[in-house]
Amino acid sequence: MAFAIDLAKEGFNICIISRSQTKLDDAEKKILASAKGVKTMTISADLGAMTKIAEYTELTSKIAHLDIGVLITNAGTVNMGPFRDITPEDIQMVMNLDALHPLYLARTLMPQMQQRSKRSALIFTGSGFACTPMTGVVMYAASKIFCRYIYQGWNYDHANKFDVLCVEPGEVKTLLNPRGSV
Repeated sequence: MAFAIDLAKEGFNICIISRSQTKLDDAEKKILASAKGVKTMTISADLGAMTKIAEYTELTSKIAHLDIGVLITNAGTVNMGPFRDITPEDIQMVMNLDALHPLYLARTLMPQMQQRSKRSALIFTGSGFACTPMTGVVMYAASKIFCRYIYQGWNYDHANKFDVLCVEPGEVKTLLNPRGSV
C-alpha cells in the first residue's frame, strides 16, 4: 500500500488487484485521499486460485488499455512449520502466490510494457528468507529464491527497456506476521 500511495503522490495513476473488494475499496479511498488528481482502478481476483498463465492473460486483458510504467507484485502467503506438516493444498497456495504469481503476471504484462516509449519498472517483493535456508519456512524461502533468480535474469535480459528491482525485506509487520518478527 505504501508503494501505491507514494507513486500516486508522484502523479502515477494506480491499479490494484486483490481478492477482497472491501480491501480494494479501502485502499482506493486512501490513495485518492493522499494524492489529488490521480486515477485509480481496482480489480478483484483471487490470485491464489490462479494456476495457469492463460488465467493471467485473461486478467491482464482487463488493463490492456493502460500505460503501465511500474508493475509491483506483492501478493504472497507463508505457512510456518516443518515441511512434513504442510498440506498439499498449502504447498500449492504458497507456490502459486509466491513463485508463479509474480512470474506469470510480469510475463503477461511485459509485451504491453515494452511498447512504451519510456522505460518501465518491475518491482518484486521478495524476502530476506531468500538469503539463507531457515527452518520452518523452507518452502516460502525456496519460492523467494526462485523469484530472485528470475528477476536477476530479467534485469540482464531486459536492461534496455526495464529497471528490475527485487526488494527483500527482513522482518515486516503484516497481517500474516502481526508482531513483525518470526
